[in-house]
Amino acid sequence: MAKKPKKKPEKAQAAWLTSYADFITAMFGFFVILFALSEVDEAAFAEFAAAAARRPVIAPVTVGGAGQGISTMMGNGLIQLPDLSIALVDSPPGRGPGEGGSGSDRYPYEHPPPTEWELTIQALLTYFGEEGAVASGEIGVPGGIIIEFIEETDTILITFGDGMLFHSGSAAILPQTFEMLDYIAGHIALHPNLAVSVIGHTDNVPMRSVQFPNNYALSFGRAMNVGLYLIEEHGIPYYRVSFTGHGERFPVGDNNTSEGRALNRRVEIELVPMPLPATTDFD
Repeated sequence: MAKKPKKKPEKAQAAWLTSYADFITAMFGFFVILFALSEVDEAAFAEFAAAAARRPVIAPVTVGGAGQGISTMMGNGLIQLPDLSIALVDSPPGRGPGEGGSGSDRYPYEHPPPTEWELTIQALLTYFGEEGAVASGEIGVPGGIIIEFIEETDTILITFGDGMLFHSGSAAILPQTFEMLDYIAGHIALHPNLAVSVIGHTDNVPMRSVQFPNNYALSFGRAMNVGLYLIEEHGIPYYRVSFTGHGERFPVGDNNTSEGRALNRRVEIELVPMPLPATTDFD
């Protein structure tokens, strides 16, 4: 009986081809990345990489320039960006890239819009400087109103000179000054984080009356009446208003002259922005 011929075994599939194809694909991608990186402006990329390593980037970008700042920085290659926070700044006509702007005009808004507090400062300066509220005009002139902005503490200091709010020896507010106090109170009400300090001062001439036994009592009574006017007539929360009397302790003029003593008789309203308290439930 003839033997059946044996079947030849089929050739094994070349399994290594799969691994080889994966390797070639990976190498292709690697060289594409190298090629892309070679197209990047080295100085711009180094600056970008250093900034990204320090903290998230806030990149001002001019709208209307088609994002040229970013495309120039990134080149034409494929780069994996980190988390990037972008602030868009709308460029006005003639100030965008390619529109004649100089290097100093790269960011058109060098100063941000004024805050509400800055607007309040300007409004008070305008009111007391241009609306006739300043009786004598300049610092150091008795009987006037002085308004100062202390930049270091972001504070407004309004000083009412001798005779502006009170008659001599009295703590009763003169009716003709209510309008000025009302204007100040209106701006105080706009800022819930504003602390208000009212401070009374006198000269060194001894005084004694049924109501006020000395200068300290008189200066405190005047400051208290101004503070209570803001609280009771305008609803300013009482925890935001303080009043103090210093008597003759802090002169700004020479008490040996009548002009100096007049300068020392004054009431100050100090407006200071403060952090809001965790709760305002003080009632």
